[in-house]
Amino acid sequence: MQRITALWHDAPPKLVSALFMLSVAAVMAVASGASFSIPYLGYAFILLGTGPARFPLLALPALPIAFMMLGKLWCEGGPAVAERGTS
Repeated sequence: MQRITALWHDAPPKLVSALFMLSVAAVMAVASGASFSIPYLGYAFILLGTGPARFPLLALPALPIAFMMLGKLWCEGGPAVAERGTS
């Protein structure tokens, strides 16, 4: 707390008045019930709250990873099976 008061007392008067005005404006905005939001972004979050929307969000990145791993397994496993021979 001492550091904050030291910064407050050492700051130029114009900066102190500007910070005070900003804090008063913020308190007035909150007290008046004003809400700050990004329009239409809430709809995306509501959509992500549903199961059918989350599944593709998780499956789309997982499918290429799974196919890459299967391809690597196929490439590395093929020569190993060929060396062992068929029985």
